[in-house]
Amino acid sequence: MGEICDILALTPDNELAILELKNAEDRYIIQQLTRYHANLLEGRPFADVINYQKPVRLIALAPTFHRHNHIERDFSRLSFEFVKLRVLKEDQFYLEFSFEDVTYPSVRTPIPYQEVDLVGPPEAVTDVPANLLTWLGTCSAAEQ
Repeated sequence: MGEICDILALTPDNELAILELKNAEDRYIIQQLTRYHANLLEGRPFADVINYQKPVRLIALAPTFHRHNHIERDFSRLSFEFVKLRVLKEDQFYLEFSFEDVTYPSVRTPIPYQEVDLVGPPEAVTDVPANLLTWLGTCSAAEQ
């Protein structure tokens, strides 16, 4: 095993839900959720609260989904839910969840933040983390 899910959740009906979060499009999210599913069914952790007789919900959350994600989902024996995430700025910042294949309405939640006044020359800003630069490289100019 040795793999760690982003979020393990329990529905009100004691169904296991595995959520995988991505901050950019990821071609391999279906395979990752499939491995987590197999590992959890094999190990059956938290069996005192999880009803393993019910199907496991496999939920992928990302800003966009690769064409291959849809193909792999369509031909898998497992059922996957796709939820698109985006950050919006209106009167404040919001995180919006759009459910791709179900009739749930989109959900928005405010993102608490505090504006920072950067005073001083640009060199006063610390080095930018490499992961942030990589993530920004996957974004469009408007998103950046």
